[in-house]
Amino acid sequence: MATSTSSTSGIKSALNKKARKILSLLTIASLPLASLFSQSFLIVDVPSTNTYAITFTDLGQKTLVLTFIKAVPLGLNISKVGWSLSGTAATISQINSAGFSVQIILNGPIAFAEKTGVKVSYSKAVGSFLMSDGSKPDFTNISAVNNWRPLAADFSSGTYGTVPPIDICAPVQNIVAEQNIMIEARLRNSKWYTPPIIYLRWISGNDATTSNIIYVENPVGSGIFKVTVHMTDGPSGMPGGYPGNTSNCTWKIQMFPYIVDGFDNSYLFVTDNTKTETIPNYKLDDGTPVIGTGVLGIHLPIDDPLTLYCVGKTINNFIFDDVTKFDCNSTIELELPNIRPRYVQFVYSTQTTPSIPHTGLIRAPGDTIWITDPVGNPTTFEGPIVNYVFNTTVGVGYGSLITPRATTYPIYHEGSLLTDVSGDVIEVTMRYWGPCNPYDGTVFAFLNAVKTTSRLRLIPTPPAPIANDKNICVNDVVPSLSVTNVAGATYNWYKDVTLLLTAPGSNNTNIYTTTIPNTPASSTTFYVTRTDGAVNGCVSPATPVTLTVNALPVVTFGGTLTAQCLSSTTYVLSGGLPAGGTYSGPGVTGTNFDASVAGTGTKTITYSYSNANGCTSIATNTIVVNANPTL
Repeated sequence: MATSTSSTSGIKSALNKKARKILSLLTIASLPLASLFSQSFLIVDVPSTNTYAITFTDLGQKTLVLTFIKAVPLGLNISKVGWSLSGTAATISQINSAGFSVQIILNGPIAFAEKTGVKVSYSKAVGSFLMSDGSKPDFTNISAVNNWRPLAADFSSGTYGTVPPIDICAPVQNIVAEQNIMIEARLRNSKWYTPPIIYLRWISGNDATTSNIIYVENPVGSGIFKVTVHMTDGPSGMPGGYPGNTSNCTWKIQMFPYIVDGFDNSYLFVTDNTKTETIPNYKLDDGTPVIGTGVLGIHLPIDDPLTLYCVGKTINNFIFDDVTKFDCNSTIELELPNIRPRYVQFVYSTQTTPSIPHTGLIRAPGDTIWITDPVGNPTTFEGPIVNYVFNTTVGVGYGSLITPRATTYPIYHEGSLLTDVSGDVIEVTMRYWGPCNPYDGTVFAFLNAVKTTSRLRLIPTPPAPIANDKNICVNDVVPSLSVTNVAGATYNWYKDVTLLLTAPGSNNTNIYTTTIPNTPASSTTFYVTRTDGAVNGCVSPATPVTLTVNALPVVTFGGTLTAQCLSSTTYVLSGGLPAGGTYSGPGVTGTNFDASVAGTGTKTITYSYSNANGCTSIATNTIVVNANPTL
């Protein structure tokens, strides 16, 4: 059995050796002739796993890394003999080796145009480089590959910004946005590189996004990219836009690049390079479209008391002022205030109702423009247009108005009881132009202005105030005196009929708090006038207002009330003076005392009496109720 086994093993061994020899011959036959005598020892390129024998993925694109299947000795600045490059203008500057890699450092970067043509060769016949096991590599024109996959670090911020927007007024629907970025050469030269795309969105509004616009590289291969996006609310652009019915002074758009990784078609969103751009959302200075932040204003407003003048009164040098609250001014909008120029104009005698006669504008001493004639026929006059300029320098005073506020010419009217009529007016219209309704300098510019008005108005002498006299009793709380109030009127209280002595504490209102004490009884009369037009002085006749402190009646309840047994049910009370008062107390009904209800003991009976002024006093007496006798 042993012999048989040994013989069998020998046969198997011989067959295995023959098989290996045949396999070796077949393998040799399949190799190129050069490979029969040399080996590169480089790893095999496997694109599906992004594995390559020679790569260049450094930032500077100046370093080639060769990866071997065998270890190499540690070496710094080893001999360059035998090593050669093609496909690039760069030359070998230094060679290092360690682990399983050789590093070839070039004297310059691999250019964009060279990225796919760089090849590396090593000749063992010329060079002396050895693997760690003493074998020599030998290869010719092995391609170097940039197989870098994109990272956010490959992107850097260039300049960003919106092109000065045309659409700055609400609703915002058309913005031209621009973004510039830079991409590192290691990504730009990569075989997996694809052109970057902008991701841009309205941050609010419809919050729509766009991501199909590719950056343009200029020049090609520079890594410098720019994209311009027309953001419109329509089918040709990005849907979205910002509505007009908000109080926002600005809106924001947001943009950042992203790239498709050509290796696996995954997305890299470079949000580190996000740029948020603030864009204007201005409105008219009259606050439209609603809801706006601007308020057109003239000081003083229509029918302010100071704009009301009595018939026959002269109006001397009255001036209206522009007090407009600018849309999105620097106190409301800190980031991007609406400090674009404004234009303002006052127009005089724009009323369509009867006019105050003989009214003029004093442009300068001796220079009066009459805007109504002596009988009230009006002539409209357009004043100068004032250009408002704002401080655009960031810092103290940024956004403030530099130009003095516009005012009207002083307005003069020579009062006359013969020609003045209550209700006559002079109206002033203020026209306003701003960034959302620009002034074009033509005669038709007024059509584009927003407007507000104020006026001077003649009023009649007001009627005497309607008084509310007050009557109280001694010891009552003293009330304030008043007359019926009329909106916009002022009231003056006096303590004498000649209206020479102002009542202490008079405060120009229809209510007056006196210092009259609540005792003793007294009667004091004050006099009050009503003034319409405040300082312009239409004063009514005086109305007396009287405060009367009435005396309390003297009440007595004398005499002795007869003691009653508990069983008594009828006893007529008497003795209270003056007659006509009221008795009250336990067991009392009217003038009758019911002892059985009151119960035993001494009971207090009260007599009260009110006089014609409604003032009441009381007096008391006592009555004794005895228990019934025991039989």
